[in-house]
Parts: sequence; C-alpha cells; structure tokens
Amino acid sequence: MNTLTNLIRSAHSSLTLKPCASYFARQFGYELVGEGALWKRSNYKLFHRKLPHFIHNRSEDPYTIPFKISLRTVTSRLGFSYANDGWHPFVQTLKEYEQNPELRYEDSTLAKLYERYCPRNVHEVLLDHISVPLKPFCDWPPKNHLIRWVWALNHTSVRKSLKFFNNNGDEDGWIFFGPHTPEYGQREFNRLIGVYESIKKNGYRTGLAGVDPVNGYFLKYRDKTRFVLLQGNHRISALKALGYTEVEVLVRRGHPAVVDREHLLRWTEGGGGIYSDEVVTHLFDALFQETGVQKAKRYNLA
Repeated sequence: MNTLTNLIRSAHSSLTLKPCASYFARQFGYELVGEGALWKRSNYKLFHRKLPHFIHNRSEDPYTIPFKISLRTVTSRLGFSYANDGWHPFVQTLKEYEQNPELRYEDSTLAKLYERYCPRNVHEVLLDHISVPLKPFCDWPPKNHLIRWVWALNHTSVRKSLKFFNNNGDEDGWIFFGPHTPEYGQREFNRLIGVYESIKKNGYRTGLAGVDPVNGYFLKYRDKTRFVLLQGNHRISALKALGYTEVEVLVRRGHPAVVDREHLLRWTEGGGGIYSDEVVTHLFDALFQETGVQKAKRYNLA
C-alpha cells in the first residue's frame, strides 16, 4: 500500500492531474475515491477494488469504455427504481405523457412530487422510512452534492461542503424532490419530455459530444448487484418508458465502484469512515431493497 501511495503521489505531483493518479491506482487493483483537484490524504482514500465478475472479466476499462447492464437492475440514488415492479417519478410522468400528449405539467406526477416530497435534511431524503432521525444525516441539508457522494464523503469534504452551503442560501430542492417554483418544475418537465421525444425519434446514442456519460456505481450483496445511477437520470427514464431493457453505463470515477454489504466496515467510524454501524447498514439496505413504491405511497404519489 505504501509503495502504491508513493507512486500515486509522484505521478500526481509531476502532472498535477487526478486522472493520472487514478490510472495508477487501477493498475494495482485499487481505486482512488474522493474529490478535489489535488491529491491529499484529507481528500482521497485508496480502496481495494473488486468489480462484479461480469465486468472484472472484461479487458476494457469500465471507467472509460461503456458496458451493458439490465435496466431492471438500475436504481436512483434515492431508491426510485427502474425494476419491473418499481416506481420512478420520471418514468411515471412519461407514462402519463404517452397516454395524453397534451399533458400539462400541473397535472403530472412530477408536479405532485415537487409539492409533496420536500425533505428537510439528508435523513429525510435517504432514510425517510425510519422515524427516528439519525446522525449525521439529520444534521445535513438536503443537497445533491451530499447525496451523490454519500459513499465517498469524509470529515474534511463534509466540513467544507457544509461551510459552503451555510454561506450560500440557494434552494434545497433537486430533480427528485422539492420545494420548487412552478417555473422550475415546468422547465424540468419540458426537459424530460424533450429527451423522451428525441430518443423516440432518433434512437439512443451513447458518447454524444458535450453530454456527460451515464454513470454510477454498484451495490453488492452476495451474488446480487444493483447499479445506482449518478448521471443520466432523464435518459434512463426515457429509455425505460420507451421499452428498452438494457443500457450502456460507466463506473463513476472518484466514487467507490462497488459498495459490498459484507464489507461496510470501511464506511463506519471504526473503519475510518464517518458513519455509525447503524446508519451505514440502513443506508445500504434502503438503496438495495427500495423499489420506490413504498416511498411513493408515503407521499401519496402512487
């Protein structure tokens, strides 16, 4: 580990590029997890990487070369699932649009979502089914940055993020929850319909210039996996509504490639992480088991 750390430091200090450091880590079977332009112990952590077998056996780099997965194994970072028995607000809105091309935003599931689902903190975003508020989530504002990087956060990155949020009083809503103004909701509705119509007319093409690739990470429990989507929510929702069964994705750089339930210790305070054993277990189970149906029922959306 020390040799690998020194190699990464050397590569990063000479080129001042995070991709170079990440490349060296991957060559040794590790991944560099964290954020920031410079490599620092406080910003990054080395993880031993064990990819799912169907990716591990490929010769291509899953961080740069897309691979196919089944849409039914994909879920959002809030637990809205693309499984056949799942529920997703974007997909539901598109189904309503398919039935009624004259659908107005005000009459859509998306509008109801932004009106009824307005979490006050990260606990209510990720663990809203648990009535007792759990730290640190109940102390964090419902910001996308904290939710997206929930498995890559450390004490330093959280402290910097909270300081930034406290000094910038922007809205707490995100694409999957409110509160939002009617103007924002209308724009999001138009964007979703636009992506759907574009794919319906022109087909789906990956690797378009100027478009961030669809990416995320895996949750693993024994021989089962789920892919948590981080980038590409509108596109995947449109594909699901249009009847696609597979999608090409990448593993998100800077994020743990796999979060394994049998190795959650690394995210606990005892293992050098920032969460209690209780929180990290609840978090994994919610993302792995939630289909979106129960969350939709809790907010009278289904």
